[in-house]
Amino acid sequence: MNSRQSAHRSTGMQTRSATRIRRGVLDRTRAVAALYAGILRVHPFVDGNHRVSFVALSAALWSFGLPNVEFEDDRETIAHDDALVPALESEHGSIERFAQLLADLIQRSIGSQA
Repeated sequence: MNSRQSAHRSTGMQTRSATRIRRGVLDRTRAVAALYAGILRVHPFVDGNHRVSFVALSAALWSFGLPNVEFEDDRETIAHDDALVPALESEHGSIERFAQLLADLIQRSIGSQA
């Protein structure tokens, strides 16, 4: 195998590995998103459980070996709220957008630490 083939093979392995890691993060953030949305959904007031839900979010991420996420600026806060709307519309609302947002924030955090 020449160096070009070796580099191509190595790049392919890295891409598959990154995809596997990304899929694993998304699988875990789906469970975290379901917990987070469930806590928010059961409270009778619109903004009533944010502190409790953020603590649960952090604890759930930690228990899955994932870094904590923060919604640091207005853009991220709006993305948070928009991603949660489908999950909060009904008991069986979709958590997929919020799970994807969490996965994106985590991947960005992991990437910035490397």
